[in-house]
Amino acid sequence: MADFPNADFTSISVAVDEAHPGDTILIHPGTYAEKIVVEKSLKIIADPETSPSQVIIQGIPGSEEIFLVTADSVEISGFTLTGTSCDVGIYLNRVTGNIVSNNIIEGTINGIVLMKANSNTVEDNTVRFTQACGISLSGSDENRLLRNEITGNSQGICLLNSKNNLLGENNIVDNHKGFYQEMCADNTLSNNRIYGNKHNFKIF
Repeated sequence: MADFPNADFTSISVAVDEAHPGDTILIHPGTYAEKIVVEKSLKIIADPETSPSQVIIQGIPGSEEIFLVTADSVEISGFTLTGTSCDVGIYLNRVTGNIVSNNIIEGTINGIVLMKANSNTVEDNTVRFTQACGISLSGSDENRLLRNEITGNSQGICLLNSKNNLLGENNIVDNHKGFYQEMCADNTLSNNRIYGNKHNFKIF
């Protein structure tokens, strides 16, 4: 992709559209400007020999999301996602069994959003400088949020009407609100570092 002449596609969204369930899409270094809608089970991963800073996806002005995932068993890994005009970097909508890992998300309104999404894993991501919430769960149960770096956001991790989620070993630092929870039950926080926020905890 991008500047690689032997790549099958030059657009991530076209590659996703052409792929079959169960396929792996390998993204070469470069800068892409796209909205990517994932409606089938796929692995979408950056070249493992690169760092996330080398594979950049910029949101399209006016698009609500950079990645919109409406399928189960999707993996998104190894990207930098940016876009001050985008509502969400990665949006998991009513899905299960997805993995979001090793991404950098910065400057969007929200970083990673799980909406009525259960049993997903969000791990080893950096989410910074979002205008609202770094990682947000709404009506979402039994997810695992592990080893994420959440810094410089209006709110770090936000849980609304969600239960039985595990938040472990996350660093939630220098946000306005660190951890926000409302109308939730039986969520587990284990070995997180939450400090330097204007309000470390808000629980209702």
